[in-house]
Amino acid sequence: MRRVLLLSLFAGLHVLTAQVSLESSAWRLSDFPQTPCEVSQFNHTATVSQAKEWYAAMQSRFPDRCSLLEMGPSDAAEPVRVFVISAKQPNPIRVLVNNAIHPGEPEGVDACMAWVRDKLLAKGSAACDRVEYHIVLHYNVGGSLNRNAHTRANQDGPEVYGFRGNSQNLDLNRDFIKMDSREAWTFARYFAQNRFDYFIDNHTSNGADYQYALTFFSTHPDKLHPTLRPLSEHLETSLRADLNERNWINAPYVQTQGRTPETGLVGFFETGRYATGYAALHHCIGICVETHMLKPFPERVLATLAFLQAFSDQLAASQFQDFHDSTRQRLQQQFSSHPWIQAGDYCPIRYELDEQPSDSLLFHGFAHGYKPSEVHGAARLYYDRSQPLDFTVPYWNHYRAVDSARVPLAYILPRGYAREVQERLSIQLGVKLRMIPVDTVIALTASHLLSMKTSQEPYEGHYLHSQIQTQEYARNVQVHRGDWIIPVTPENALFLMNVLEPRAPDSYFAWNFFDACLQRKEWFSDYVFEDWAAEQLELNEAFKEAYDRAKQEHPEWEKNPYQALSWLYEKGPLSEPWVKEIPVYRLF
Repeated sequence: MRRVLLLSLFAGLHVLTAQVSLESSAWRLSDFPQTPCEVSQFNHTATVSQAKEWYAAMQSRFPDRCSLLEMGPSDAAEPVRVFVISAKQPNPIRVLVNNAIHPGEPEGVDACMAWVRDKLLAKGSAACDRVEYHIVLHYNVGGSLNRNAHTRANQDGPEVYGFRGNSQNLDLNRDFIKMDSREAWTFARYFAQNRFDYFIDNHTSNGADYQYALTFFSTHPDKLHPTLRPLSEHLETSLRADLNERNWINAPYVQTQGRTPETGLVGFFETGRYATGYAALHHCIGICVETHMLKPFPERVLATLAFLQAFSDQLAASQFQDFHDSTRQRLQQQFSSHPWIQAGDYCPIRYELDEQPSDSLLFHGFAHGYKPSEVHGAARLYYDRSQPLDFTVPYWNHYRAVDSARVPLAYILPRGYAREVQERLSIQLGVKLRMIPVDTVIALTASHLLSMKTSQEPYEGHYLHSQIQTQEYARNVQVHRGDWIIPVTPENALFLMNVLEPRAPDSYFAWNFFDACLQRKEWFSDYVFEDWAAEQLELNEAFKEAYDRAKQEHPEWEKNPYQALSWLYEKGPLSEPWVKEIPVYRLF
């Protein structure tokens, strides 16, 4: 019954839209194709080929308003495609809407088609006068082509959908910094070329059960540029109020402190590996939409459509556009004449959840309990949908900086080490990096690795480093012609600090791009080295005193003298001084 009601509501909504538009146009409703999802009575989501054909039809009907483009290559044979609705006025507000980064979560694919049709039908509307929309049809093309009916075990429809991994079996919502996929290269290039103001990433959630069909979160304000925070917070507040007026109750993305919502909610902090986190590093306000997996597919599509309509209505409002324009003007001023951050300042690079204090949030959930499992016999969690329950929960959504690094004038990367990093930075920053013209020696600041943890299992094709501790020191560094110098500006500082500072959680060091610096290349033969070590200890009193202290601290050396010789080799002048020196140098 609920499914039939939703379908009738959906159909009624779009018939009404069409009737309103027909009053001021010669178009007939039959001229505008139903979406593949509508044709299937909401049993199926549009395939890659269906979406391409549908958007091509819309382009042919409105050639002056929109265009279907190839965004760039993917790891599959098909390219990533984007549909652009042009603005009517100069200096447009640019919005990128991303769909099917996880193709098993396809609501955005189908909701965007209906949303686009409404916009193109509403000829008398000012909705697109200032706003330019770029809609990605299927970002994860390979995963969208890999259709099945079983990999989303916890999800209510559609009957067939795509797979989370792309053609390399990569989760593309972890790939925006490391860029192992062609999709990520395509995205980074397109993102840099268009300099988007807002970014929407459409998803379906996993986790607890609750009453909401729609949850969403914005780029976390603690790591967004300070000038953009009021605009982002205003937009989120306005969206929640608008959606409530449309009878779409909504909540922040439900990430629970414990197993169930009663334990409290924790704000999701997306670093640069995630789509909205990546957008924030480029001063773009991102919003991640998460519809609830256990709600029927038609309801999830309708919820996503409601969000897109609320979002576009907010951006069409003149009051919001004035706020947007003044905020962006201040931001540009801070990038030029009044920098918000400059060389010598400290920039946060790592955050932790601040558990005190918490906010409170009225949450619409269900009663839950535990009962013996029919499968394994132990207690299992269940939610009782016959008992909707409203309760107040703590909401922890504040993060504090726990590590920071000084902003340099420039970074210098050795050419041999940094070819892959240089290629990624050139695309992500949208500029060619400068090469050092001559061999020279420069006083630079380097980082020596003290400790770290490395994952024991592969994570998205890498063995990710974490809990990285370094010691910084100044030394004269031999740089060579062709090494890369990357000037740090107020505009790119946030991004560069998060990818080049080794301790940052999504740094290129953390993603294994500089692992070769961790391995020693030369060693010693003990029977030869014994004579040299004895001579050095006799000639160098300070060296001998340090060795004597080390022996007292390591009594186990008496049973393993090779460890003592290793210490002497590593601390002496024969050792390679650059072992564990991370080859990312800073010029202050």
